[in-house]
Amino acid sequence: MNLIDKIIFWQSRKLPHKMRELLGLLFLFSVRARNFLRYEDKNLFHHVNIELSRNCNRKCSYCPVSKYPNFGKQEKLDFNVFRKLINELKKIDFRGEVHFTGYYEPLLEKELFKYINFTRKNLKKAKIVVYTNGDFLNKKTMKKMEELSILLIITLHDKNNEKKYEKIKEITKSSDVVIKENIENHTLSSRGGLVNVKKKERKQRCILPSVELTIDYKGNIILCADDFFSKHSFGNIEKESILEIWNKEKFKKTRKNLLSKRMDYKICRSCLF
Repeated sequence: MNLIDKIIFWQSRKLPHKMRELLGLLFLFSVRARNFLRYEDKNLFHHVNIELSRNCNRKCSYCPVSKYPNFGKQEKLDFNVFRKLINELKKIDFRGEVHFTGYYEPLLEKELFKYINFTRKNLKKAKIVVYTNGDFLNKKTMKKMEELSILLIITLHDKNNEKKYEKIKEITKSSDVVIKENIENHTLSSRGGLVNVKKKERKQRCILPSVELTIDYKGNIILCADDFFSKHSFGNIEKESILEIWNKEKFKKTRKNLLSKRMDYKICRSCLF
């Protein structure tokens, strides 16, 4: 991550709302500048969120999985659909970030490294990020992550679990990782009003759909990662190209409206972040 990204990542959820909004706009402008230099298209997405499944070992109160544990449980993103996605990103020489994240625990996926290896092979300039709760992290897995230059973002959900924290620190020593502690005390998303969180603030504008492309386990490109039920899908990557979907007038209008403080969808009006 560059300096601006690090400042936003580390500090944004500790600062007052107006300061976070200012940092968000700064991030958006930096993304657009980089995109123009890379692709001559300032409005392209900065990172791609990929949800491989809905398989998670935890039922955290601040996650919709705790309320809907069986929703999509048996389904998984088909590798052929995933391959099509990566090949399309390769075609545009994508140099942003690919995030393995969503309502699942990546390290539970037996074929995770099949997906990661294919991504690394074809997107050599991209940053690959894996979000995990760390429950299944071991030295062998960590070594693979290091060899592939993967950034691990580890969210520690347990309160005062010193034993687990020390284990994670030992395994990830000298590695490219970010450890987020006491996550329940952070300013968190209510996932469009689906869950209750401790620290609540209503967004006035939203930059997320303008900087990220979010793909659910069925291959749908959805509004954002908070759209748990994929109610707002703009297309499916199995049937259309990602650029065709990204450049649809409806999607462009939605992104523009969210930046202009127009919340057209109920999920946006209910979103507390």
